Amino acid sequence: GSGVARDPARAVQWLSKAATQKNADARCSLALCYLVGAGVRPDAAKAVELYRLAADQGLAQAQFNLGLCYFTGRSVPLDKAEGVKWYERAAKQGLAEAQFNLADACFKGDGTPRNPPLAVRLYALAAKQGLTVAQLNLSLCFLNGDGVGKNIMEAYFWAHVAADHTKAPEVIEKAAKIMELTAEVIPGATLAKIHKLCSGWKPVAPGRQ
Repeated sequence: GSGVARDPARAVQWLSKAATQKNADARCSLALCYLVGAGVRPDAAKAVELYRLAADQGLAQAQFNLGLCYFTGRSVPLDKAEGVKWYERAAKQGLAEAQFNLADACFKGDGTPRNPPLAVRLYALAAKQGLTVAQLNLSLCFLNGDGVGKNIMEAYFWAHVAADHTKAPEVIEKAAKIMELTAEVIPGATLAKIHKLCSGWKPVAPGRQ
């Protein structure tokens, strides 16, 4: 509850008890405590150990966090291929952040062979769940024809959706530039239809793409 959240040390005690009972969520949360030193002395090795235990239990968030550690070299030796492996496992379970990071890796050929078409499919999965950075990248792919056929209307649509569902200034600014560029070549009637679609757009739950 709120009382536990205000007492990190007590939270660590409760999480530790649950973690010893092989609770995957508790292991993942406790790992973060060890990683950032919340309520406990920082211990990167312990954090990775707990992430791995929870990841091996199939917890998508732990798989993603472990992948992030390997991909960035945080608390473990840098191993982008290993990071991609864990991103893939979390992405298959529908975790939008994992789908996005995996998409970026595939698009750039970073830790895995370059595969723009797969990147676009992954960006789309994350975008449909409401991840605005994925919506923006998907828009750019449609705008430039990277990994997918060039489609100005799709580019405008996803830029509009991203701008509507974020407060991040950099995303809003980039989305606005895409919309300004593409609106010039989209017929007014078509633009009105896209606006209507954008106004009714809602994210979908993982697994329902």
